Amino acid sequence: PAVSFNRGTPSHTGIERANMSNPHQPSEDPDPITRFVTSPDVNLRYLVGSKDRIRAYEAKYGLEFSESYVQFLSRENGLQHTLDLETAAERMPDEKLTAGWLAYVNVFFGIGNENPDLDLEILAPTMTFHDYEVTPFAHPIAIGEDATTMVEIQRGAHRGWIMLVQHDRVSNLRRRIARSRSVDEIVQQLMGLRYYTKLANDFEELIMKYAQLVAPTVSR
Repeated sequence: PAVSFNRGTPSHTGIERANMSNPHQPSEDPDPITRFVTSPDVNLRYLVGSKDRIRAYEAKYGLEFSESYVQFLSRENGLQHTLDLETAAERMPDEKLTAGWLAYVNVFFGIGNENPDLDLEILAPTMTFHDYEVTPFAHPIAIGEDATTMVEIQRGAHRGWIMLVQHDRVSNLRRRIARSRSVDEIVQQLMGLRYYTKLANDFEELIMKYAQLVAPTVSR
C-alpha cells in the first residue's frame, strides 16, 4: 500500500510519544545525538529500540549495520524533524547543498516501533522506495517527501557511507546495474549517474551534521 510521507505528524498506533517540550534534561554539553533529538526541530520520537529485533531484521535481509546506527536505533527508534531548508543552509554555510538535503529528508525509520509509516518491519515487505533484491548492499535509514531516501552502504569499500538516493535519476535500475561485477562497481556507477550522492562518511558523522543544523534545546 502507498504510504504518504510529509511534514505532518504520522499516524500513531499506541507507541510511546516523547514529551517534545523537554524529553529529559540535557547536559550542558550534550552529545550529538542528544543535541539532535531533543531539539525543538524534532517533533516526533519513538524511544528505545530492541536490539534483538534490530539484529533479527539484519539477519532477515542479509545486512550488517554499523555499530553507530545500531546504537542510534537502540536509543531513538524512529523520529521526524521539521528543519527548514533555508535555515539549514544558513547553519551549515560550507555545505549548503548537503544541509538542504538533510532538511529535506525528514523521517528516520525505526525497527519495531509499530507505526505503519515509520516501522521498517512493517514497511519492508511492500516498500516501493527501496528494493533489497536490487541493491542488497544498501539499507534505507530515512525518507523525505517524494520518497527521496538516505541509505547506509553495508558492504565493500564504501561500507558505512551515507548516501542520498534520488530515484528519478535512473529508470530501470535493475537493468542498469546488471553487468556490474561488484558492490564497489555498482556504487561508483550509481554515484556517476547521480542516483547516489554522498552525504557523510558514516552514520556518526551524519548525526554530527544534524546536531549542527538543529536549533538548540531551550532549558526550562
